[in-house]
Amino acid sequence: MKVRTALAAAVVPLLFTAPAAVSQAAPTLTQLDATFTVAERGSFDTYGARIAGLDGKLQKAAVDTVFAEANRESVRPGTGSCPASIPAPRASWFCWYGAQNSPPNDDAGTSSWMPQGVSGSWDAAAGGGTSAAGVLVSWYDATDAGKGVRVSFVDQSDPARYRHALLVEPTSSDDFKAVTVHAGGIAWVGHHLYVVDTNRGVRVFDLDHIWRTAADPTRTKIGNDGSGNFHAFDYRFAIPQTGEYTQDGSCVRPAPNPETDPLCWSYVGVDRSSGSLVTGEYISGEPGGRVVQWPIDAATGRLAENGSGEVSSRAAFRTTRTNVQGATSHDGTFWFSSSTGRGNDGELHRTRVGESGTTTPTPTGPEDLSYNPGTGDLWSATEWPELRIVFHTPTATG
Repeated sequence: MKVRTALAAAVVPLLFTAPAAVSQAAPTLTQLDATFTVAERGSFDTYGARIAGLDGKLQKAAVDTVFAEANRESVRPGTGSCPASIPAPRASWFCWYGAQNSPPNDDAGTSSWMPQGVSGSWDAAAGGGTSAAGVLVSWYDATDAGKGVRVSFVDQSDPARYRHALLVEPTSSDDFKAVTVHAGGIAWVGHHLYVVDTNRGVRVFDLDHIWRTAADPTRTKIGNDGSGNFHAFDYRFAIPQTGEYTQDGSCVRPAPNPETDPLCWSYVGVDRSSGSLVTGEYISGEPGGRVVQWPIDAATGRLAENGSGEVSSRAAFRTTRTNVQGATSHDGTFWFSSSTGRGNDGELHRTRVGESGTTTPTPTGPEDLSYNPGTGDLWSATEWPELRIVFHTPTATG
């Protein structure tokens, strides 16, 4: 069976009889009487000046170019360790390179990098800096080796082809370093890539300033080597941070005072129906995670500031779901992904404020979520080595 990575499209045939959706007795999402704020604190000016200096020293590449120079091929369902069926109704999926081998290796099997965030060209909408249709997936350095975060640019060919790029933070107009965050969620908005920073808020990266970087067979070099070359641990593209939105105080979970305590930033999605970023909290084994919508300025792709130079939340909610790894919303419907440990089916919960919602199974270890309003598909990536896939299901709206 062919994987359907095309973002429009046809759905693969039903692979199994899915368990009936399970109704919950009590509301799983309630609205909070709360307003949260973040601010960019001059960060766009600071990083903008550094990027301008580095632009004169590095060759730029367009988003389309990164997609076009894909150097890895995904694995179709039923090939090698890539499963021929998964516990998600009418889903389509692909596996990472290395799943064709036994045991899986490379991207499919590595424990050095863990996939987390997912976003797509449907999130980017106008001003995305690309004509390409594709998916972005973030991975964090799980070995704490200081390599930070890489992002896979996955095209829509069959099988899907992709390439990794490294996120970097400009430290001056002449150097940059790796970005050491968990990157539990990403959101592609215009030419900006939002990446959650668990304790602080969201970092923003500029897809209009992707830089080509030099080869490094040792995979140990980052930034300016002093000889006119810039490196990114042998990744050949680097994406610079251009700003950030941060809160006062640090992540508290579970929050004793949910209407006032600082937020945790575990994942992020895009709600195109309301023009919002959707951020939320992972809490292990306990309910009460908060989900917050933030207004997007449609003209710039940045968050919309109030008269005080801050960004005020559009709405805030609290869920009874536990172990939430991803959330997004559209037209008042919310989706939550939850994990229950390696090898156990994950869960996808669909609800509205004040409703009990329904829950259906997913492959083990689902992470961030992204909703494509053009097709009605909900996308996610799973994290566990040797079991990881990228999948989308049209039943999100059913």
